[in-house]
Amino acid sequence: MAPTSHVVLAAASLLLTRYLVVADCNVSSNYTIIDGPDDSSGISSCGAIDGSLSLLFDSHPGDWPSSEASVDLGSVSSVDGDLVIYPDAVPKKTVVTAKKLKTVTGELDIVNTDASSTIGSFTFSFPAIEEITSNYVFSGGYSEASFTHSDSLQVGGMMRIYSTSALETLSFGGLQTVKGDFSVDTNADLKDLEMGTLTTAEKAFSIQENSALESVSCPKLTTVKGDMTIYKNTAMTYFELSALQYAGTISFTSNGDSPIVYFPYLSSLGTGNDSATSTFQDVSDITFSSLRKVQGAFTFQSTNLKDLTIPLIQLLNGSITVQENPSLTTLALPRVTYVESMFISSNDKLTNMTANALKKAGTISLKGSFTDVEFFGLEEVTGDFKVVGDDSMDCSWFDANVKPIVTGKYTCVGSHDKTERKSSTGGIENTEGNPKDYMRSDGQDGSSSGSGSGSGSGNSGSGSGSSGSSDSGSSSGDSSGSGKKGLSSGAMAGIGVGAAAGVILALAALAWFFWRRRKQSGREPKRGESRGSDTSSRRNVFDGQMLGVHTKIEAQSPSPSPSVGTLSFGRNSFLNAGDAATEKGINAWKTIRRVSDSSSGDGSHTMRL
Repeated sequence: MAPTSHVVLAAASLLLTRYLVVADCNVSSNYTIIDGPDDSSGISSCGAIDGSLSLLFDSHPGDWPSSEASVDLGSVSSVDGDLVIYPDAVPKKTVVTAKKLKTVTGELDIVNTDASSTIGSFTFSFPAIEEITSNYVFSGGYSEASFTHSDSLQVGGMMRIYSTSALETLSFGGLQTVKGDFSVDTNADLKDLEMGTLTTAEKAFSIQENSALESVSCPKLTTVKGDMTIYKNTAMTYFELSALQYAGTISFTSNGDSPIVYFPYLSSLGTGNDSATSTFQDVSDITFSSLRKVQGAFTFQSTNLKDLTIPLIQLLNGSITVQENPSLTTLALPRVTYVESMFISSNDKLTNMTANALKKAGTISLKGSFTDVEFFGLEEVTGDFKVVGDDSMDCSWFDANVKPIVTGKYTCVGSHDKTERKSSTGGIENTEGNPKDYMRSDGQDGSSSGSGSGSGSGNSGSGSGSSGSSDSGSSSGDSSGSGKKGLSSGAMAGIGVGAAAGVILALAALAWFFWRRRKQSGREPKRGESRGSDTSSRRNVFDGQMLGVHTKIEAQSPSPSPSVGTLSFGRNSFLNAGDAATEKGINAWKTIRRVSDSSSGDGSHTMRL
């Protein structure tokens, strides 16, 4: 055969092969099904699938190997339609792999359709997938499930995990943004849920009716643009979103026994809808270290809170309601300047309420066993003002200072005998406040949140804090080269000799210091002789080595919302307020003024504030 004929035949073969491949990829009727081990061979060589694709392991489960049923989509980089996966319980393990798939232009559904069966092990490995333009759904019974995505997966529709059974732990790594609703619901056995890379839910965020759920980890979630609902997760006793900065509303109700809620970086809550409500029930402790603005209603009802302090809140563009909290003793809004309406009632133990930065309010209604209510900065009330407290509660100050500025009806029930009153908050309302002063260092969601009372993560504490980081940063910056010329060999040698000499001198000075200190400490006391008899060598009461160890600090009329960061006494110190001793991080205070000090013969000291 002539060479030309060979060339023509080869070209024809190439065109025919290409045509066959394209025919396999151009799915007829816009849909194709893989329901047997050999069906994927005609698709795995495609670059793209023009149509929807179904992997039906449950159609003929006996055709698959009993040990493992697997499908590898090979070179497929996109599916222009839905991708549906129906695993079956007959194979012990099911594996679906698509190393190059980046886009599904439709839904991705993974569903065990047989409610009576449980998939033994399911592995979903799509390490390159970046976009699912519609919904992403996972449902059914699984003993184990493993998911691998790219680090930047975006779901254009809803992300839903629902009605799983047997599955106790679930981790969705790589999921970054959900443009629709995010929902995890009715998963009977799920205990631990991790969304390690999720940053944004552009609509609702819902975790509800998961009766075994104990732990939720979303350490990078910063934004929920819609409503957040955490409801009826009856095993949940701790809930933390350590990076959350904004949410439309938050509803946390009917969860476990007295759960703790921690939102250290939430700074803004609420949309433009003033009627939207954020509600908290049953909680025993709640932290809003950074919250400054709430748009809409804010409700705390039927909780087990003892102290409700929102230290940095400034604007309440809606109502705040605190009702039926039987353990609540303190309510403090030290920096709030505006509230549309305030309703406080049926809190049996609540005796103190302070909001001395409040300048303008719509309606104020307080009813309870109040002995001290403080609104020392109040300048205008456009609606009604009603405060009903204990017979001993002072109304004379309100009569003189608040009644003239109330547009609506003025009512104060208590003592109207004239009494001189002063603010108990010590001027905290005039300060900006630092969120880290109110954070804990023991967060459970990924990494710990910064804390003013920890070592190094706050504004004060040990020397491993921000200043240390800054110094090391500048050092490395200088040494890493910024266009400066290097030192000569002679100069470097001279510096080395000088540094060595400096080290020797420093060691000598240190040895002399310890020798002198040991000599000055005197002889060891004889048996029966008191070590404390010689007061000349006793450390000063305010020696930093003594503070927090032998020093008792008493606060006279302490603020319900103290804030201080200028002194460090270690992580914990005991503060006495009257007869009640409470343990707080001393770095949560702002200023300490010494009023008096005394010492006892046993070497302990008392500092009164």
